Amino acid sequence: MPWIGRLLLLGMAIPMMLFSQLSFGREMQKGISCVAALTEEPRQNETNSRFNKSVSKVSYDNTRWLSQILREEFEPAPAPQQRGMDNITDSNLRRWTDDSKLMVMIIDPNTDAHRYVRDSKNQAKPSYLKKCKSISDGPEHARGLVACHRSFFSNEQDWLNTKEDLSKKNLYVDEENHYLVYSLVNGEKKYFFSDMDLFAVFRMTSKGAKPHFRHRQLNQMNRVAQLPPDKGFQHGPRQDYHGKADLGFKFPITAYVPGIEQPVHIRGMCELQKFYKILNLSLEEIWGDYFKRTGKSLAQFCEGK
Repeated sequence: MPWIGRLLLLGMAIPMMLFSQLSFGREMQKGISCVAALTEEPRQNETNSRFNKSVSKVSYDNTRWLSQILREEFEPAPAPQQRGMDNITDSNLRRWTDDSKLMVMIIDPNTDAHRYVRDSKNQAKPSYLKKCKSISDGPEHARGLVACHRSFFSNEQDWLNTKEDLSKKNLYVDEENHYLVYSLVNGEKKYFFSDMDLFAVFRMTSKGAKPHFRHRQLNQMNRVAQLPPDKGFQHGPRQDYHGKADLGFKFPITAYVPGIEQPVHIRGMCELQKFYKILNLSLEEIWGDYFKRTGKSLAQFCEGK
């Protein structure tokens, strides 16, 4: 019965063919899924990348509104040389604050100080000369340089003690040349000029600003300004100094704000209070010891009482 054998063979072949087609379909589905996953992953990565860039842009924009308010509320700073700074230092600091997103506040030095910044014969005033002052009036060759005159001290003994302390550091007072302070380098007198005094360094945030000074920033700013250590910033901000209550405030102050082409100028206590308020900071809290020592409130300073 050959036809019966053929039927039996056909009956066995049909299920095998159906099973084979079903298995092939499953493998095809797996392949399609894999291809879809491979094409979807780059799309997802691209989406994530766009999202991260968007978040970064939003974070940057969230600080720009603060920069714009400061620009609108305060007068622009005068030209660099009118506030004792040379053009190279000014332009490089503006670029650095934009790149680092740090706000740098600098107490304006003597207006004649810029003449000595790039002069190898002089050096910036170090912190241990804080009792000595730069000359604003007098002969042209002495203006902007640091002197230790008797009139700067409350009594003569204090002046004599200061001169003795300076001599221990190999520093001397040239009493024949307007009491200018100098050091001897290879037998040549090297005078000191009014340095750039940091007042504060802030990291700008979407809600205001936070103090953000790191000691390494001194070297960074000096490199940016293309100044050797003895010409540039000599010490940290006055606001971070443990003895700031004794130092107090000094104006005007120039604030280099990220996102603003020209720095802004702060000319007194009331303007500084307004500046801090915009930054969501309390001047009275940060400088509390100073107000306690003077026995005056911030409002009294603003009212001139």
